[in-house]
Amino acid sequence: MPEPRDRLSVAFTELAVSMLPEVHLPGPDAAHATVRRRRRRRVAVLAVAVAVVVLVPSAAFALLRGNGNAGPDIGNTPTPSASASPTPTPSATTPPQPPGLRVIGDANVRVSTPLDDALLPIPSFGGTAEGCPAGDTRYADGRWQGAPILTDPPIYVVSSIHQVATGDVNRDGTTDWVAAITCQHGIIQGMTAVQVVAFTRDANGPYTLLGPVFVAGGDYDASYPEVAADGVIRLIVSGPLEPVSAIVNEWRSFRWDGAGFAPVGSPVVIPTPEPTDLSLTITPSAVSGPSTVLSVTVHNAGPTSSDYLELRFSASLLDRDAGRLTSISIRPEGLPAELRPFGVCQGTDDCSWMVRLEPVPAGQSATGRITVSLPTTITGGSLNLSVTGFVRGSGTVPNATAGNGATVPITAG
Repeated sequence: MPEPRDRLSVAFTELAVSMLPEVHLPGPDAAHATVRRRRRRRVAVLAVAVAVVVLVPSAAFALLRGNGNAGPDIGNTPTPSASASPTPTPSATTPPQPPGLRVIGDANVRVSTPLDDALLPIPSFGGTAEGCPAGDTRYADGRWQGAPILTDPPIYVVSSIHQVATGDVNRDGTTDWVAAITCQHGIIQGMTAVQVVAFTRDANGPYTLLGPVFVAGGDYDASYPEVAADGVIRLIVSGPLEPVSAIVNEWRSFRWDGAGFAPVGSPVVIPTPEPTDLSLTITPSAVSGPSTVLSVTVHNAGPTSSDYLELRFSASLLDRDAGRLTSISIRPEGLPAELRPFGVCQGTDDCSWMVRLEPVPAGQSATGRITVSLPTTITGGSLNLSVTGFVRGSGTVPNATAGNGATVPITAG
């Protein structure tokens, strides 16, 4: 009989899997989703999901970053220590290896920032954002919740801190923070106000407001702030969301002028990216227990690249004892410190994960390794992988061919 702790783990896993499709991060993709929702249904009760779904980054990937000029990647013969042995001739030199794939984030886990648990001076979201925070606001785990608008069912105003960038915005030699902050408000579906705000801080003192960089208003979205070395803030503005029309995504730039933020130059429209041509090569050709190391190579046949790659894993498992907890773990090599060291999927249903990888330039390849561990009760199944490109302001980029997916059979645990 499973332990109570195991049953609790299964319950939380099932809850996370069921809630994940309902979690929508802000940005250009959210803007497109809002338009689609408004086309289908103008008025609906907004049920704010008061949950932070954290799926263990089980699909984390192998990860030593290479630049083409570095030494051999993981798995190559180590460099011998100095000795009296003669130097190998050039003909015996190990041929150059592809650079290593590097995990840069987990699509299911929000990376924490110092703003997440802080008292922040929030500027007004605008006159139409009723109930949204203004003035000193205490955030906890990147979230603030106001009083309910309705009581049956309760509808809450919720403000969230999303993408955060750092840099010296006011050129005083210290670090400043620039954050895209949202506020879900009202009882009309899709009513979300967004603004990009800059904060500064002296040593360990309180955060002070430099000012709003851009207030999106109801018909626009703002996301992906970046701070350049010269202090210029760049962000993506998407819209209009109403009336229904083609959404334009563009980069806009702003500079601190001593009193506020002024536009720099003209907006730059983000073109629709050309399809990528990514493919996966996986060896060995099958997973067998209790542990298998898979070498995964991503090749970009070009001619375009992406801001980053999204690698998806899903596992379909066969267990000879259906009443027994089934567990499969995927362990990376060289995970960044901010990500969990490994992930485990438990339960008899399919499991899926997604991680973000450093892009592979057009015409090049990159290789990484993962370790897949299985319990002895598994008698078969499959591990399915796919890789896609992602461009800020455009979202997931379609692939030119079907070669960006692969299936590796699981022969036994």
